[in-house]
Amino acid sequence: MEIYTSHKKRKSYKKVIFGFFVVITMFVIFSVLQLISARFLESEKMVTVPEGYSIIKTSQLLEDEGLIHSALLARIYMQYKNISPKSGTYFFKKPGDMFSVITRISESDYGDVYASITIPEGSTNKQLVSAVKRSKIVVDEKILFDLIKGKEGYLFPDTYSFLPDVTESDIIKKLEKTFLEKIKKAETKKTVEKTQNEIVIMASILEKEAGNDLEQKQIISGILWKRIRIGMLLQVDAPFLYERGKGSAQLTHTDLKKDSPYNTYIHKGLTPTPIGNPGYDSLYAAAHPIESDYLFYLHAGDGSIHYGKNYNEHLKNIRLYLK
Repeated sequence: MEIYTSHKKRKSYKKVIFGFFVVITMFVIFSVLQLISARFLESEKMVTVPEGYSIIKTSQLLEDEGLIHSALLARIYMQYKNISPKSGTYFFKKPGDMFSVITRISESDYGDVYASITIPEGSTNKQLVSAVKRSKIVVDEKILFDLIKGKEGYLFPDTYSFLPDVTESDIIKKLEKTFLEKIKKAETKKTVEKTQNEIVIMASILEKEAGNDLEQKQIISGILWKRIRIGMLLQVDAPFLYERGKGSAQLTHTDLKKDSPYNTYIHKGLTPTPIGNPGYDSLYAAAHPIESDYLFYLHAGDGSIHYGKNYNEHLKNIRLYLK
């Protein structure tokens, strides 16, 4: 009888322990689910993860900003998965669970927060301002023109991403900074003894005179530097497009004879300023020309370029490809 009673007590005790374990387990599961579940966002939110932020700092930031419930759990998860948070400004417009938030932070998925500005290679400053105005960024046109005055050629054309509240000054500083990075790279081991300003002016001409092929740009660069070296007129049409808005097909004999510092049919050497903002390949080609026997080139109607060693060969190319 006593053995039976003792067995019954042990069995009852095990039930209590098991029940307690079940309750604790359910509580833990419920708590974890709560911690990783989506947070309710009362409004759209922008959160910036600073450069160099650690997992610990990033986790705490996400909790402080109300994007996740638990910084501790986020930290454990990121360390376990060996996830590195990426710096930048993130835009959240709907609730997300802890995993989705961390995934975005780890993959630089910023959301629809940055406004894109695309500035085509060779754009003049006026065209650059138009490109900025076409973006989602609200800017003051007059302020932009004041900031870029005298900087033609030194504002690097590219696709940029900015936060909507970026200032006109911030935009121009970014373009100038990018230019300095690109020109430094382009001028590395340059093969012509020219100043940076001369290289930028030549690059701006090449942007309009040559095609998209780097080797073509370098060959034409070599031809134009040679013309300058031997005292020959550059005789290029690109400056007319910059100054008068006329391309080669619209130019008249009167245009070619009109006195202007940008008229390379009258004045020797480079134009007084760049005639646009050149891309990297043009900068590189201006600094690294390819020497050749050619002294002339022309563009055929199909876009191909044909070279001539002397004026007679140039005339032959004109007969073959421009008629």
